[in-house]
Amino acid sequence: MGLSPQRTDRLFSAFAVALVVCKVHQKDQDNPMKFADLRLAEPILRALVSEGYVSATPIQAQAIPHAMQGRDVLGCAQTGTGKTAAFALPVLHRFFTGQKANGAAPRVRCLVLCPTRELATQISDSFRDYGKNLTLRQAVIFGGVNQNPQVASLRRG
Repeated sequence: MGLSPQRTDRLFSAFAVALVVCKVHQKDQDNPMKFADLRLAEPILRALVSEGYVSATPIQAQAIPHAMQGRDVLGCAQTGTGKTAAFALPVLHRFFTGQKANGAAPRVRCLVLCPTRELATQISDSFRDYGKNLTLRQAVIFGGVNQNPQVASLRRG
């Protein structure tokens, strides 16, 4: 027995989670939202333009505003629809707008878990591309390789 849409909305509201199930409507395709409309930080917008991105996909347009408000988002969409950018862009924006003061100890501020080494590498590449104009460091960590360089990377923050 499933939950009614109203009960599901109340449940997710109680936990401050935005459930984004991406359904592409014709209006989404005819008038896509521009990344600039999402009020992302200017260095991130420059990176998106240099990567050839101008308009947000439906999952991005629906999820990013919730994530920018600090809400947890559970997004569901097909492969290749831009889910990585839907969570990576708000993370990078929040890091840029709340950068730590000089002299603060480096630390890990985001952990993305994924099921495969290949996906971990793809997500890392996306964070690197979207955040290339920011002064942030990142590392991709996975098993089956020498852990010393990975531990050193984590220690650097």
